[in-house]
Amino acid sequence: MRNVTIGIDLGDKNHIITILDEAGVIVKSCSLENVRASIVKFFRKYKGSTVAIEAGTHSPWISRELKALGCNVLVGNPRKLRKMPEVRNPRYVPPAEDFWKVYDLTEGQDRVMLLTFLHTAGRRGEIFRLTVADLDFENNRIRLSTKKRTGGNLEYDWLPMTAELKRELSWWLENRPLKNKPHLFMCLEERPFHFEHYGEPFQFRAKFMKTLCAKAGVKPFGFHAIRHLTASQLYSMGYSVATIQALLRHKSAGTTERYLRTLGLEHIRDAMEGLSAMGGKFTVADSGVERKDRPECRH
Repeated sequence: MRNVTIGIDLGDKNHIITILDEAGVIVKSCSLENVRASIVKFFRKYKGSTVAIEAGTHSPWISRELKALGCNVLVGNPRKLRKMPEVRNPRYVPPAEDFWKVYDLTEGQDRVMLLTFLHTAGRRGEIFRLTVADLDFENNRIRLSTKKRTGGNLEYDWLPMTAELKRELSWWLENRPLKNKPHLFMCLEERPFHFEHYGEPFQFRAKFMKTLCAKAGVKPFGFHAIRHLTASQLYSMGYSVATIQALLRHKSAGTTERYLRTLGLEHIRDAMEGLSAMGGKFTVADSGVERKDRPECRH
């Protein structure tokens, strides 16, 4: 297949593979074991394709194997790349009512997962990495792991667990079909392609939010936009930068201030108008962010 471009996010044990078609649309994402046999077997189907990888420990030998299969290999060394100028637009913050429209279409695992995104302001990888060991129901805490710090090492932060989130996570632990698995959120679909990943933690869920937004009839937004939504609601209700910084887990208050500026005040106003129209509002208690004036979660 010469008309695809493949990106490889290198790892020590596994590599993340993303395949794009001629239009730049992601057609497949998967994980590949970091052994020669697996790499050769996988890429044998994509002889002649363009493969982009980052410079790293494994890039030399992987490059040799791919070139031997006739692939056009591009190795990017970030230290040698010239930084391109960019114009940053305000980050999109979906109105709160759009989030709830999407949320109301979900059930089971997906419903609990979206609520977890909202109540923790977690990033996609942080939520997908959540395990049972990260839940401290006794002390009403939830632990997120992040790689967004200097050095890229995995670091852990405990956050307050709201009463609503505690109730929903408890329900999911009791009702999830694979109780022996450590991760909270995983592939449970038994359709072709998905079946080989059954029981594995999510990696991307590339089309999940796009599909839900289309069904709900709202402007498309992704998992990270939910983080924007949580931060913007707290900011627009007058909570301090220090409070928002603690939730977003930024090391520097300056980072939080820059983050809030990129959200755009007009989007914050739109979000609050959405809440006003719903007759509900976010409130922040000592235990965290909670949602009021909405019915109980349905599963």
